[in-house]
Amino acid sequence: MSIIHHRCFFFKLEPFYSDTIRRITFQISDIQASILSNPSTSTFLCVPNLQGENLSLSEFTQNCVTIQPTLNQQCQSIDAAYRNHSILLGCSFGGLAAWKFAINPPSTLQHLILIDVLPNLMLFPKWKRLALNLIPWFPPMLTQGIYTNIRRVQRQNPTVDIQQVVRRIQSFEEDFPPNIFPVSTLVLSRNPTFHQAWVQLAHSHTNLTTWVLSDVEQQISDWINLRP
Repeated sequence: MSIIHHRCFFFKLEPFYSDTIRRITFQISDIQASILSNPSTSTFLCVPNLQGENLSLSEFTQNCVTIQPTLNQQCQSIDAAYRNHSILLGCSFGGLAAWKFAINPPSTLQHLILIDVLPNLMLFPKWKRLALNLIPWFPPMLTQGIYTNIRRVQRQNPTVDIQQVVRRIQSFEEDFPPNIFPVSTLVLSRNPTFHQAWVQLAHSHTNLTTWVLSDVEQQISDWINLRP
């Protein structure tokens, strides 16, 4: 075929290719817009622990909810931040709020992950309950100073307000979530007593899986890959 014939053939095909490229470009734009408006299945909505600290996940995309004074307010903040996330993750106090929120889950919520979450009020540590009862009897500066030093020894953020922590604990004691798990739920626990209680719950709740916490991100990945 001559050069002239090649050029004529290209010119005939050019409108077809141009139209195809335009359609592909529009489709990519639609996909990008969809991803921006609706987080993908690997995007977590994370709820902080009792001290307001969020779990940092290097292998997953995450959006974080800010800490709130009470359990009900924390649930409201989850509702306000929720944007069709398929995975909701909460640690300790944040886990209780995530658990409570997921009792009536949005249709797009597929997985709930609870880390170091108290399974029932009976297992709330006795020494912590004793400390809570004693705190009102001491000057705030004293209790805050003791708590700050404890946090420093533990190499954790020392600026956490002990009064806010107490208020959050009181709020979940008044409104602890019931044992209802409508979506597939993974519980990871460091505390052996907590873990055993969750194991007992899992016997009567098919959506509930409970493991001893070791490698958080690997365990989450393994569990999500096992789920439909």
